[in-house]
Amino acid sequence: HVAVTSGAYGEPNAPDEATISLRILLTLLPVKDDAQRTLGWVTTGADGRSAPLLLISLPAVTEAVLATEAFDMPVKRLPRGLRDRLIAQAIGRVAAHELGHYLLQHAGHHDRGLMRRRYVAAELVGDWLDPFKIGVAELVVVRQEIAALARLQASIEQ
Repeated sequence: HVAVTSGAYGEPNAPDEATISLRILLTLLPVKDDAQRTLGWVTTGADGRSAPLLLISLPAVTEAVLATEAFDMPVKRLPRGLRDRLIAQAIGRVAAHELGHYLLQHAGHHDRGLMRRRYVAAELVGDWLDPFKIGVAELVVVRQEIAALARLQASIEQ
């Protein structure tokens, strides 16, 4: 279970909580060759491991969402409030994927589920959750990583 909360910068966590920062950027990364535009990424610490900082490109997510269809219509033609909700949902799904990279400490991708390499934009705006599931074994690792990060952050705060 991951809860998203907000708090003042530097505010201490509860004993069982860990802080992972999500920053939504107004930056687009260049597209390489025939690759899909990068929607989000995890930063890397000096030790080469993923750091608890996730970055999402708002323009890249918006571009992907506006190029697809939802509710049998081009998203561009939907009312602004609904478009904004779909963009927010897509940001959440991209963030979940990047959070998976951090918590699983795995830069690679799987063939299916949350940690696969690519999503089509329709999956980012769809009502179904199947494309974003993780396996039981991964869930165990995620829980262990959250607990370990919470302990580490608590020891630093003291």
